[in-house]
Formats: sequence, structure tokens, C-alpha cells
Amino acid sequence: MGSERLVAGRYRLEERVGSGAMGVVWRATDTELGRVVALKHSQEGDNGQIRREARIGAGLHHPHVVTVFDVVVDDGERWLVMEYLPARTLAEILDEDGPLDPVTTARIGAQLAAALTAMHERRMVHRDIKPGNVLVGEDGTAKLTDLGIAQWAEVTHTSSGQIGGTPGYLAPEVADGHDAKAASDVFSLGATLFAAVEGGSPWGDSTRGPFAQLRRAASGVTEPMKRAGPLEPVLAQMLDKTPADRPTASRAKELLDKVSGESTPVFSLPRKRKRRTLALGAAAVAVALAAGAAVYLTRDTTVPGSLGDPRTADPCALLDAAVVASFGEVTSDSEYGEYTRCGLYIKQSREDQDLIVLGLSFDPREDYGEHPYTPGRLGHPHRPPEKDNRCLRAVALPDVGQITITTNHRQEKPAPLCAVAEAAFSNALAMLLRDEIPRRRDPFPKGSTGLLDACALLGDADLTKVLGVPGMPVDPKLGNWTCYWEKGPVEAEVAFARSWQLTPGPRPDGDGELVRVGSREAFVETSKAGNDDADVCTVQIVNRKYNKKAAWNDTWDELVNVSVETKSDPLPALCAKALDLARVVEQRLPPV
Repeated sequence: MGSERLVAGRYRLEERVGSGAMGVVWRATDTELGRVVALKHSQEGDNGQIRREARIGAGLHHPHVVTVFDVVVDDGERWLVMEYLPARTLAEILDEDGPLDPVTTARIGAQLAAALTAMHERRMVHRDIKPGNVLVGEDGTAKLTDLGIAQWAEVTHTSSGQIGGTPGYLAPEVADGHDAKAASDVFSLGATLFAAVEGGSPWGDSTRGPFAQLRRAASGVTEPMKRAGPLEPVLAQMLDKTPADRPTASRAKELLDKVSGESTPVFSLPRKRKRRTLALGAAAVAVALAAGAAVYLTRDTTVPGSLGDPRTADPCALLDAAVVASFGEVTSDSEYGEYTRCGLYIKQSREDQDLIVLGLSFDPREDYGEHPYTPGRLGHPHRPPEKDNRCLRAVALPDVGQITITTNHRQEKPAPLCAVAEAAFSNALAMLLRDEIPRRRDPFPKGSTGLLDACALLGDADLTKVLGVPGMPVDPKLGNWTCYWEKGPVEAEVAFARSWQLTPGPRPDGDGELVRVGSREAFVETSKAGNDDADVCTVQIVNRKYNKKAAWNDTWDELVNVSVETKSDPLPALCAKALDLARVVEQRLPPV
């Protein structure tokens, strides 16, 4: 039944087309672009799950994965905007039509294996491959969906002890409590194809209950195959109890292709390789951006402009001091601020503080309004005019996030801010059009916050105890070096940053109080929220000191900034809460 409801003032709900543990899906019409989309809303209003699925989906564009277009907020709830595919799930096909023949099963499996190949090359694991998460169109096109529990491989481990996935399709090692890896996805794909051809889970009848299937999965003893025919040897390899003995997703695709008699394109997203490049001038950059950058590339090409893993991407690789040298004496600044930032200082005269400060950062993607974001393509440049001693340039990246360049003058004096920003921006665009963003050359040293996850330093129990607000949703920025929690009028934040040495000596950016938090120096300061009347109290914990030749000072601090914001608490009470959270965080940092 249709609905007159508009979500976010733009998407008209037409028909409820699916539901499950991870949410309700509607077919909807995008009234601005005139296209049909799928809108997904969590059953429990779990905005964190919707945000997580949006981030994972934004990092992957593949013809055999349902495309994530956007996430929108309506009346405080988040909806995931996805590609709409007129299709049935594989589970529905099995319920309505019965098991499939081995050749059809192999054809579907090869498409899904191609999608997993691309995911695994990007160090992503799906973690919940099952018939209910496979869409099959009338033309036989198969697509993976439901990335709600998919994660980057580096963060699949959780300390909760919970097992992610569906019992009937779990790999033995996952059922036994180990982290899901690429080999676990291959097993789950094999289990899904087993169900497609045999009519049920390799772990037996689901009516016996999930715990019985979990015990069976942990044992690794599958049901015998009766209908698989030529598919049986391939499934036997994919369902091997030992992860190392299973084929990779790429090899599984090749084996499935042999059964189906077809050749499924991989649409691989390989890592950077050396190749000849062509220098692009500003005019060529503009033409190329107008045309857009392709996302589905052959095995012999790279993905231009791809950010990849934000924790390994190098923002300094996109800045070239030579392109702004005509504006003054340039000093590189690879240390100050967050790990997703790099900068340049441009000294216009003999006066020390006659400085243009240029910063380039990887940020969450913003909707600037001039041009809608097209998944898989480098966005249109955003070039607003200078305002309030600040010039901004930004461009959305094909996979996740955006590049932001800002310039300002240290003393707010007249300066060619937008000319400087444009020179750096054009150079960065030329690099993005040629190749993926280069990786960091040097690893983070032992004990550095660069190796940590800010979201892991505070849990719900900590926030409930100190702030009195249970169930605060977590919202990480790119790379998980900054993490927000917000519920109602209360906000908390843990952010990693770097600064020239805070002590001894005067503070470079204002007044505050020097304290000790645990075994570490810390600095407490108060401020006002950007466009709000709320007070903010921040505790800057010095994680470690190190030496690095930089713009002004050789001695630097790695900081863990713990902030609390609210309108209701007086400043002394607010800072007491910030200090209590800072003490919890300090105990979880690497030993001094």
C-alpha cells in the first residue's frame, strides 16, 4: 500500500518491500531526481547501525553490491538511501520456487564471489552472507545487500563476546568465537550456495533452533550434499573447516565459473601500481571533473581519487609546497592537528606572524547543494568565496569522505587566501585524477595515539556513570581518531591531536589550568560551542612527548582531548564530569 509520507522532505514512500532483524525497507521515489530508490529504516531506530551501514556502503561501489546513495535524517531518525533493484531475495526464491539447479546456483555464486573479491581487496568483510542478504533480479543479476554488520577487517574484533552473523551460515571459527575474516565470508558464501542447491543450511534444520546450529557450526561437520552434482567439489572446498584450506573469493569465482560455463567479470579494485602519468593543468582538471571519473575499472587500472583506508592514507602526499612558493616562504607542517590533516605555513614578509595557514584534511562528506554526489565518481569542486578570513575548497571522493582545503591569515590581515587555496586545490585535483591517494610512508611509533581507536576508550557504562545519560549513540569520524557521543542536550568527544609542547611556558592559544590526570600532564580549558550557547569543557591529556622538526618548535605533544558539552551544567560541574571521563580514558592509554 502506498504512503503520502515524505522522508526528509524528498523521498515519497511507495511500498514496504522487505523487513528483517536489520530494518524495514521501502520502495520510494526521489522527488528531486525522479528516480526510484530503496529506503531502509532500522526496526529499533538504531541510528548507529544505519550510520555504520552507510559508511561501509559509501566505501564500496560494485555491480554486485547494492549501492548506497546517501543517509538522510527525518524527525531525528536516520534512513539509508539505496539503489532499488526489482528482485526477490534468494531466501524468497527458495521458499516460493524450491532449490535451484547447480548451474544457476554457480552463476549466482560467481557474481557474489566477484563482489567479495572487491570487498576483500579493500580489507572489508561482509560477516552476514546468507540467502536473505542476496537479491536476484529477473535477469539473473545477483547483488549482496545489508552491510549493517560489515566492517573494515582491522576493526572486526569486539570485546562484547557477541557473535555477528546468522547461525545457519556461520563459519566454524566464527561460531567458535573468533573474528570474522575474508575466509569466513567465503565459507558463508559456500553455505548460502549449499542452501540454494540443497534447500537448507549445511548446519541442519533451522527448526532445531539457533543454538543447535551454532554447536553444529563449531563442530565443522556439514550435512551431506545430495543435489549439488558438479557443484559439490567447489562447495566442499569453500566449506572446509580449516580457513587456510578454503579458496580465496577470487579463486572461488573461477571455480564457480567453470561449473556455470560463463566468465563473470571481477571489477577488481586493486591497490596502487606504478604506471606512466600525464601532468594535468587547471583547465584539464576542470574538463576531467566535468566528465567524472569511472568507478568500475579493469584489473589493470587504479581507482582515481580513492581514499581507501583513512588510517593509512597520507594527507601530506596531496600538498606540494612548490605550487604556493610564489606567495612567500613556505614551511611544511606535517604534525599539527588531527592525523587526517596536513598543512603549510606561508610567510608573506619578514614579520614572523605574517602567515597564511593552509590546511588539507580528509573529512566526512558534506552536501554543499550545488551538485548531488554520484557514488563512485570524484565530485564537482566546491569553491565558495572568501568569508571571515577563511577560504575553503572541497571535493567529494569516489569511495568515502572528501578533501577539504582551507586557508586563513594568522593575524587576520589582508592576504590572497583564495588564490593560495586554489593553487593547492588544483594540484591536489590533478593528483586525484591520476591515481588513488598515496599511503603513509612511515608507521606510527609504539605508544602513539595514531595506533588507537578513540571510540574504544569510552563505553556506554562509563558515559552513563559520569554523565547520567545511558545509550548515547557513538559516531566516529574518518579513521576513528575522533569519536562523538550525543543524546539530547549532552555531547561528549574523544579526539586525538598533536600540538607543539603545551608545557612548560605560556599557552599558545589562551588561558587554562594545568592539572595531572593519572600519571600524565593535562590541561583544562573552557569554551563555547560553535553556533550555540552551550558550554564546553575540554581536558587535554598529554599522551607522549616527541621531537620533530616543525614550524616553530622541535618538541611536540600527542594529545587526547576529552570534551563534554551541555547547556544545563555550571562550568565547575561540567569540568568535573570532563575530568572524570578523562581519568577513565587515561587508564586505557598505553603506559607512559
